[in-house]
Amino acid sequence: MAMFISGETSSGVIPVGSKKQKTTQTYQPPTWVEGGARRAVDLGQKIGSQQYEAYTGSRVAPLSRNEELGISRAASTAGAAQPYYNRASEFAEKGTASWLDADQQAYMNPFIKGALDPAAREIRQEGARGAEQIAGQYASLSAFGGSRAALAESENREKTLQQISDLYGKGFAQAYESGVNIWGDERAREMQAAGRFQDLGTAVTNANTTDISTLMATGATDRSVQQAFRDFDYQQFIEERDWDFRNLGGLIAALEGTKGSYGTTTTSETKQSGGELAQALGIAATLVGVFYGGPAGGAAAAAATSEG
Repeated sequence: MAMFISGETSSGVIPVGSKKQKTTQTYQPPTWVEGGARRAVDLGQKIGSQQYEAYTGSRVAPLSRNEELGISRAASTAGAAQPYYNRASEFAEKGTASWLDADQQAYMNPFIKGALDPAAREIRQEGARGAEQIAGQYASLSAFGGSRAALAESENREKTLQQISDLYGKGFAQAYESGVNIWGDERAREMQAAGRFQDLGTAVTNANTTDISTLMATGATDRSVQQAFRDFDYQQFIEERDWDFRNLGGLIAALEGTKGSYGTTTTSETKQSGGELAQALGIAATLVGVFYGGPAGGAAAAAATSEG
C-alpha cells in the first residue's frame, strides 16, 4: 500500500514514496522426518499401483463325511417305519369292530361242535341202547307185548329227543356267550398287536433319528474345525495383502505425532519504491512525528511508512 506524508511548502504536497514487505514461512522438518515422509510416499505409490488380487482358497468348508452319511441315512430310511404303522392300523381297525357286524355263527360253532354236538351224540347213543333193551325185553311176549314194546320205544325216543332239545336249548345261550368271549379275545389280541406294531414303528423311527442326529452332530463338529482352518488361511491372506497398507497407516500416524517438535523458518523481504528521496522523506516524516507528537507519533509514522 502506498503511503504519503504531506507538509506545507511553497510548491504543494511532496510525495514520499511507497514500501512493500513480503513475509515467507518455510517448512523445514528435520532429516529423520523427511526420511519417514519419503517412505510414506513410496508405500502409497506401491499400494496405488497394486492390481486386484483374488483369494483362490476355499472360504466355506464342505459337508463332512458324517454329515453326508447322515443326509444319506435320512433319505434312505424315510418311511422305514410306515409298514409297521400300516399293520398297526389294520389290527386297530379289526380290534375296534362291533360284535353286531361279526359273523356270530362262526364264533358260536366252535362251542356247538366242541360241546353240544358230542353231548347230543351221547344222548342219541344212550337212546339207541335203551331201544335195544326194550326190544330185547318185549321180544318173547305175546301180541300185547308188542304193543307195550312199541309204547316203550316211543317213550324212549321222545325222551332222547327231549334231552337233545334241552341240550341245544340251553347250549345255544352258552354258545352265544362263548362266541362273544372268543370274539372279544380276538379283538383284544388285535389291539395288542396294533400297539406292538405301533411301538415297532416308533422304535425304528427313534433308532434312525438317533443315528442321523449323531452323524450330523459329529459331522458338524468336524466341519466347524475345517471352517476354522479356512478362516485362518483367509485371514493370513488378508494380512499379507494389506501389510503395506497397515505399515503406511502406522507411518502416517507417527509423522502426525511429530508435529510441534520442530519449528518453521520465517523470512521477511521489504521493497522500497521512490529511491533515496523517498527514503529520506520517510526518515524525515518519522522525525517530524517525534518532534510534534512525541515518541508515540514517531512510532505511528514509522509503522505507516512500513506498510506494503
